[in-house]
Amino acid sequence: MIKGIELELAKEILLSKVKTTEVESINIMESLNRVLAEDIYATINVPEFNRSPLDGYAVKSNDVKNASKENPIKLKVIGTAPAGRVFKGEAKENTTIKIMTGAMIPHGYDTIIRKEDTDEGIEFVNIYVSSKAYENFVDIGEDVKKGEKLILKGTTINPGCVGMFAALGMREVNVYKKPKIGVLSTGTELRDITQSLDEGKIYNSNIYSISASIIQHGGIPISLGIVEDDLEKISEIFREKVNECDFIISTGGASVGDYDLIQNAYDKIGAETIFSRVKMKPGTPALASEYKEKILIGLSGNPGAALITFEVMVRPLIKKICGSRNWERNKVVGVMMDDFKKTSSQRRFMRVKVVKKEERVEIYLSGKQNPGVLRSMIDCNGLVDIPSNSSPLEKGQKVDVILLDEEGAK
Repeated sequence: MIKGIELELAKEILLSKVKTTEVESINIMESLNRVLAEDIYATINVPEFNRSPLDGYAVKSNDVKNASKENPIKLKVIGTAPAGRVFKGEAKENTTIKIMTGAMIPHGYDTIIRKEDTDEGIEFVNIYVSSKAYENFVDIGEDVKKGEKLILKGTTINPGCVGMFAALGMREVNVYKKPKIGVLSTGTELRDITQSLDEGKIYNSNIYSISASIIQHGGIPISLGIVEDDLEKISEIFREKVNECDFIISTGGASVGDYDLIQNAYDKIGAETIFSRVKMKPGTPALASEYKEKILIGLSGNPGAALITFEVMVRPLIKKICGSRNWERNKVVGVMMDDFKKTSSQRRFMRVKVVKKEERVEIYLSGKQNPGVLRSMIDCNGLVDIPSNSSPLEKGQKVDVILLDEEGAK
């Protein structure tokens, strides 16, 4: 067991002990935000035929090479090609067909004239502009060529991916199964939101915020409820529920007080403790063990500390189990718009609001930084990563920021 471990080493060890989940095939309409378990290759050309990008007239470029407003070229209209229907006629010289956006361009015609550049005649049409071959012309496979690798395994599926699946005629796609992650809260002082709040008790927020975070990052939370500060009961939960979960997260009882029982519970069930106490603030009391080839992670019971430790230590674990290629958040350099007056003997993660301006990235404190404070997580879309042995931060100082919500960093 390592006592007082660096965050990077803690993550490295945990990541080495988990594997991606099994693969399942699901309907493409259920695949959004899931992680792709296979490379996607184009099985067809998209489009599979030469098509018109606009409404107009399909012509031979040689027939209209001298056309102008002053010297229009008159062509015979021999048919119409709506989208979804194929014109079967022969493309002869000095003829044209009226064609719609998306329609197949008949063989023999090599360019499209916009209807606005004609008199829109019915039997004969006057063409007022010249056009080069293959101008206003969408080639076979212009979007996607058959055999091309389109989407990499490990990609988180977005709406563009779903559209491409459909464009290729796919009805199902292979993705990694969502991991099931147990969430346990410990503390005699805790009450669930379904219960009345007695004197000296508080509502349990951790089980809800951690579960929401698990959902956000691709997992399925399994609520293991609230357990009072009782070694036997905590131990029994770990014994009974470990086989139902890919791993278990507990909050509370991770420190070294008389009622901090997670380490004792690990020992009682015979779990092998991997590390205890991580060199970071907030969230120092975090610990982890291995039991029946499953990981048990204990986080601080302080709501702010629990969410931050989840973000920087547990989230990458979920991403790996889900099969994602990208485990880490993007970072930017920003400018402090507030002072932060505390020194940081340990590495510290400070909750901030990131605002991207044209000329710079501005960083504002999102609220109080105490480990028990939850409110500052509401507007928090970034974490300033403050190295150990740092002096207080001053307004105007440049800092490294982990982006939690890039869309919200506006």
